[in-house]
Amino acid sequence: MTYKVIVAPEAIEDMQNHYDYIAYVKESIINAEAQLSRIQEEITHLDTLPNAFRKYPKEPWHSRGLRYFPVDKYLVFYMVDEENHIVNVMRVIGGQMDLDQIWK
Repeated sequence: MTYKVIVAPEAIEDMQNHYDYIAYVKESIINAEAQLSRIQEEITHLDTLPNAFRKYPKEPWHSRGLRYFPVDKYLVFYMVDEENHIVNVMRVIGGQMDLDQIWK
């Protein structure tokens, strides 16, 4: 079964912010492009076996089915709609961010 992968505007903004930080603050456009490509590539793999990754451990997100996986120093958060075979990518967060503040 193949799932449709939808990337939320917040996740797109997250990825743009990560790109901008690497490209303009760290002054490495090549690294920014490579990092963005790795994240995007991993997100596309969610179309098959999206439930392979673990659920976020804290409530209420665990019981709502929020899942995540790492890509280098970033975490990709998503939810699976089994009924409609859709994966909704919600956020792409830097690993050092306070996740409790993000998922209030």
